[in-house]
Amino acid sequence: MFKYFIAVIEEQGVSNAAKALGVTPSAVSQNIAKLNEFYNDVLFVRVGTSLVATTNGMNLYRSVKPAVEELSSQAKAHKNPTKSKRTISFLSHKDVDLLFYPQLLERVSQSGFDISLLNTTTSVNEELWFDELVQRKADFILSTQPMQFTGYESTVLLKQEPVSVCRTDHPYKEKLTDEQGFFELDFIAYTTRQNHKRLFQNMLKNQPDTRNIVYQSDSMLTSLYMVSKSDLVCLAFTHHAEKFKQALGLSILPLPFKERVEVPIYLSYRKNIPTDTALKWVIEQLEQIFSEYH
Repeated sequence: MFKYFIAVIEEQGVSNAAKALGVTPSAVSQNIAKLNEFYNDVLFVRVGTSLVATTNGMNLYRSVKPAVEELSSQAKAHKNPTKSKRTISFLSHKDVDLLFYPQLLERVSQSGFDISLLNTTTSVNEELWFDELVQRKADFILSTQPMQFTGYESTVLLKQEPVSVCRTDHPYKEKLTDEQGFFELDFIAYTTRQNHKRLFQNMLKNQPDTRNIVYQSDSMLTSLYMVSKSDLVCLAFTHHAEKFKQALGLSILPLPFKERVEVPIYLSYRKNIPTDTALKWVIEQLEQIFSEYH
């Protein structure tokens, strides 16, 4: 019914609306009558030979027009996905974006899809991301822990090994290779949280995190740059540290713990994406991009 209602307002009359929709004027009038009855209101008044929307009619128009346009867009996308505009929202860490976002943008530009990629992350607390995925505020998430809700898929894209990083001429660099000396240095802490703890705290298992933390950042790239300009040290993932090692003059050392630690990146999304051609294509591209890091 709403498409008839919108057409009458935009085409300024029943006859013009009928022509625009390819239906008879009586079909338009019948649907407008049904809307009047449904809302128990008068949505149009006749002025001369024209129908003019009442105040309540215009308020209804402003309310339903965006929703009708969105439904129409989705319907077109299912019929011809490569020619329909699609905004795909996701949640991830800024540092994870460095591993895939430029490559994915390049692939989108070379595809037939009209896709916009939007990172809507506002918190580094991954537990909150799962709620946003359930509420359909995001199409997928990239996190260090899996989505364990029914109806969702979580796959490991990459396992990253954390390393210690300092500037090449750091005066106490050798302490990073010794477990006791490691905890004596001044650290930039990565604020990303997993199970309500800093990511590094979870890596330590049962050992307390007694580092001297003098600065905190949610950006690994910011941490690497600050380390390159000071006597501070930080932890980073191997791919990020190697990527900026030469440009920033960094030394990369393995963690001084007996147990090897790896941090996974999970890709999580709803299982019913086969009906969403554009999102299915994006998921496939992400899997391909991350496979190149193995």
